[in-house]
Amino acid sequence: MLTLPSSWSKIEAEQIYQTIKGPLVSFSQTQIKLAKRYDVKHKHIKAIEKGEVSPRGNIGLVPSEKEGYHLKSKVLGKGGNYRFHGQYIYCSILNIESNNDQQVEILTVCLLIHSGLHQLGWLLLQNYIKSEEENKEAFYMVLYFTGLMTEH
Repeated sequence: MLTLPSSWSKIEAEQIYQTIKGPLVSFSQTQIKLAKRYDVKHKHIKAIEKGEVSPRGNIGLVPSEKEGYHLKSKVLGKGGNYRFHGQYIYCSILNIESNNDQQVEILTVCLLIHSGLHQLGWLLLQNYIKSEEENKEAFYMVLYFTGLMTEH
């Protein structure tokens, strides 16, 4: 898993990143564009790296008041007028290794937790796997920043 870069220009859309103290995170292209415009000092990346904190007087992730969203970034000082909202999604990462160990494919299926699409995800996986290759599967909770930004 890649570590979260310290600059928005180095973050790729839909890529899953590991934070130091916080959750696994991923960002939409819309979120990255907004962040490049409104977070030029990368304070929100630092807040996301820090993870969940108490809402009063801290930089980090705090509960979101927006329906369907779980956490939002909170920064203090200049640039702290905006909050980036994230929702937890359920990701299944399936590593498929061929018998000759020369070909490795990775399939990632991410689903919104509250969307009820879990069964659809498994149908997609079953259709993808058509041979008797060795399968290794891992499940992750990922905080996905969709591009919802609010002023406080």
